[in-house]
Amino acid sequence: MKTFALMLLCLVTAWQLFLDYLDYRASDSPVPLNVLDVYDRATYKTWQIYHRDHVRLSAFEHVFSAVILFVLIHFDLFARIVPSTGVYLPIFMVLLFDSLVEGPVTVIFSYIRMTIEERYGFNKTTPET
Repeated sequence: MKTFALMLLCLVTAWQLFLDYLDYRASDSPVPLNVLDVYDRATYKTWQIYHRDHVRLSAFEHVFSAVILFVLIHFDLFARIVPSTGVYLPIFMVLLFDSLVEGPVTVIFSYIRMTIEERYGFNKTTPET
């Protein structure tokens, strides 16, 4: 069962990376003709560069989260913290442990994403707001 879970995790991660690759490749297209009067080329170019940075970060986040989950499953860390009795307690314990591990990672990547948005002028949030 563990082997199946690890293979499924690898397949899902590979699929996410493939979608990130398609998204990255599509962000290099020129401004579509039907919206050329709405978007100026400089703004669209800035958005493309921002979008590529965002997709690269997303791909790295997918890989990083998959590696953490792979380690947790491979070394049976979930099995070590889950009590063997009860119906709902094991599910709760796995979700709690996963949240405690993935939570800081999510916060770090959210902060990096905000700095990318700020670099391109999309995030105008200040500590006062």
